[in-house]
This record gives sequence, C-alpha cells and structure tokens, in this order.
Amino acid sequence: MLLLLLIACSMLVNAKTPKRYLPQGTSDFLLTVQNLTQTAPNVLEFDVYLLSTIPSGQPSFELATMQLAFLINASIYTGGTLTLSLSNVGSGLDPAIQFRKAGAPMVVSPLITYPSKTLIRQQGQPPLDLGYGSIISNIAPGTKLVHYILTSSVDFTPNSVPDLSFISTSEPSMELYVTSISEYINSLSTNLMVTSGVDAIVNDNPILNPVVTAFYVTGSGSYCQYTGGLPVVLSGSEAGVTYRLFNGSTPLTPSVQGTGAAISFGNQLAGTYTVQANIAGSYNGTMLMTGSAVITENPFVTSGVGLSVDRNPVNTGIQVTFTALPTGGGTTPTYQWYVGTSVVGTDSNVFSYIPTDGDKVKVEMTSNAPCADTNPVSSNVITMSVSLGTSLDQNKELSTVYSLDKIIIVSFSQTVKQLCIYNSLGSMILMDYNVTGLKKIDMNSYPNGYYFVKIITDDDVYTQKVLLK
Repeated sequence: MLLLLLIACSMLVNAKTPKRYLPQGTSDFLLTVQNLTQTAPNVLEFDVYLLSTIPSGQPSFELATMQLAFLINASIYTGGTLTLSLSNVGSGLDPAIQFRKAGAPMVVSPLITYPSKTLIRQQGQPPLDLGYGSIISNIAPGTKLVHYILTSSVDFTPNSVPDLSFISTSEPSMELYVTSISEYINSLSTNLMVTSGVDAIVNDNPILNPVVTAFYVTGSGSYCQYTGGLPVVLSGSEAGVTYRLFNGSTPLTPSVQGTGAAISFGNQLAGTYTVQANIAGSYNGTMLMTGSAVITENPFVTSGVGLSVDRNPVNTGIQVTFTALPTGGGTTPTYQWYVGTSVVGTDSNVFSYIPTDGDKVKVEMTSNAPCADTNPVSSNVITMSVSLGTSLDQNKELSTVYSLDKIIIVSFSQTVKQLCIYNSLGSMILMDYNVTGLKKIDMNSYPNGYYFVKIITDDDVYTQKVLLK
C-alpha cells in the first residue's frame, strides 16, 4: 500500500512539472562578450553575459554551473606577462555559483597547439540542487555573469587586436580548457554544447593603442550670405577610423567613416572647424587632426556709384573734373568713363577734360567687394552747359564769367570793387560794387547778343565778353 502511494505521488509531481526537450544540434542560449574596452595602455576589460533563448511556454533556463575559456592574441603583450582579475559587481548569478579566482593559473602561455595564442580560463562552482541555480534572463543582452580585467605588465602593442574568442566545447586539444554550460533540464544538470562563433560570440575586438595618422583639415575661406557655406575636407582617412567634425567645441553629426582616401563633411556655415579621429572601444583612441578650417560669411553688398563735377555751367575752354562717388565698391573698384557713347577714361575715380556744350558724361564702376549684388553699375548722367566767351586772363584764371539762360554768372576769387556790364554799343547798362564770390545777374529784360563784363579789383582791370542766347 505504501509503495502504491509513493508511486502515485511521484506521478502527480511529474504531471505538474512540464518536460522540456532540446532538439539535437540546437541551443537555447547565447553567450556573449560585451563592452570589450581598453581602459589604460595596458588594461583590457569586458563583461560576459548569458541570454536565454528558450521559447515562451517552456520552463525557464536555470543555470547549474559553467566554466569559461578564451583564446587571445599573444602578440598584444609581447615582452610582458598577462594577468586576469574579476569583479562580480552587477552579476546576476546566485552568490553560491558566482565565479571566484581559481587556484590554478587563469592565464596560460605559451601554448604548443596554438603558439600565437594565450589561454584564459575560469573555473566555475560545483552545481547545487535543482531550484538553487540562477534563472537566466531572456531579455537581451541577458544575465551578466562576470566582469573581467586583463592587465599586461607592458603597454599593449600599438595597433594590435585582441582577437578574443570563446573556446568551443568540442575543441579536441587536450592542452586547452573549454567553455561549458550546465543547465537543469527535466530536473537534471545537463551539459550543453558550446560552439564558438555560433552561440558563444565576442561582439567586438577593438584596436589597442591605435596609431592614427594625422591628416590635414582644409576648407578655410569665405562665402556670400545665403549661398550655403563652404565644404570642409580631411585630406585623407583610414579604414576602421571614425571621423567627427567639431565647430568650436560642439560635435556635429553625422560622423564619417574612414575610406582610405580624402573625405568631405559637406558644406558648413561660418565657424572654426576641427576634426577628431576615433577608434571605438580603444584607450585614448581619439586624435585631433592637423589644422582647422576657418569659414566666414560675407553679407551681400549693394553696389552703386554717383557722379559729381567741380563746375557746371562752365565757360568755353575751361577744364572740368568729374569725381566718382562709389558705394559698396570694395577695396579697389575699377572705373570706365564715357562722354556720350565714347570711352574716354578708365581705372581712376576722377576724370578731367575740356567739355563742349551738351556733352553727357557718366561712369561705370565694377566693385571688387566679395558679395557685390550687381556688376558693373552706372552713375547718373551729367549734361554739361558751356557758354561762349573770352578769357579774362588765361595766365591767372582768377575769375570765371559765363552766361546761362539769360543770366550772367561771375565767380571771382578776390573782392571785386566794381562790376560793370556794357552792351555791344559800349553803353554801361548795370553796375555793382564790392562783389565777393558768386554773382548772378538777371539779363531777361535785355536782348540776346554780346555783352561785356568789366571787373575792377585793387590790382587790375579785367574785361570778359559773353553771349546771351
């Protein structure tokens, strides 16, 4: 009777405990090395995670025990020795099965089977009973097992690669320690097959103590407002290196991957640009490239030119001077002068000549301002008014007398004691005293024809003939 009762109880327990079957050639886990990072010239650190890939609806992955084994490139610490330490901070394993420093050496080198490799091994703790293992997470990257710190007695070889990899359970060499995982399956601690590169993967192997070539940053210059800036270019690049552009201290995105040739960061607006090279996961894996690109923005300039003349109206035979009045001309604008349609002068902001009545004078200016909106630009047109007459004194040229629209105009540099106007018959028709500067005499009440202007100063007497028309 007692035997029947025990059998019944056993059948009841087994009926409540779901069975799990693992098809041959498959695994229900993913073992990974994460965060493989060089933290000092001679220190390499990484985390090991275990992820459950058991389909939903089946019992959870309960880890019984495990041991870890890696091969690493021995040339990364040539001339030195390598040691391994560990930390369980953040480990998701039950304390009873967490990894501890083993009594046997954890780093073994040299190897006969793999002379260019070093063996790294970690012994696990003995398994406990079902229910005392650690439940492994099914949320990536999984349960953190341990944090390792590899330290070399010398700095790592520049530009070397760790080539860290798991050792598969099926590794035939008796010299090697293998990676093994034991899981409670159907109440039994069951050894699982671990295959490096399939369900045991090292995510990344960074370049150690990278030596990055310092290429040149080019692109300095100026551009006109609203035209989109100038391209910043790095004179060369290296594959496996990421290059980031900075405007001052601000990093810009996206970064550009090295190609082995020159790379462009596209058009950039005003600023001072530098480029930093980076090798991910490497200690001191950043390096500032040589030089910088200083880009400035020039506003658009509205160019124009005005025109002035030193005298108009003017007497016959008198030279006049025109002056160009530029705006937005830049540092060295150029000029082209015209009288009517004839080209008469160039490359000067002044132009002098003896005009004839009705001459039309203008100037064209070409600005050398970086962002002039219009080139060339034309000035206003000045029409010259020239009256007939005889010079008072060609040597002294102290006075100017001419007529315009029935007005006699007298300009004198001295004080005129007496100003007299005579008609063609010699009769005086007007007189004025103590005239200074400019005097305009209205002759509208007198007929057209020749008149004589007599000017008396303290020093001399001058006579000028003018024509009213």
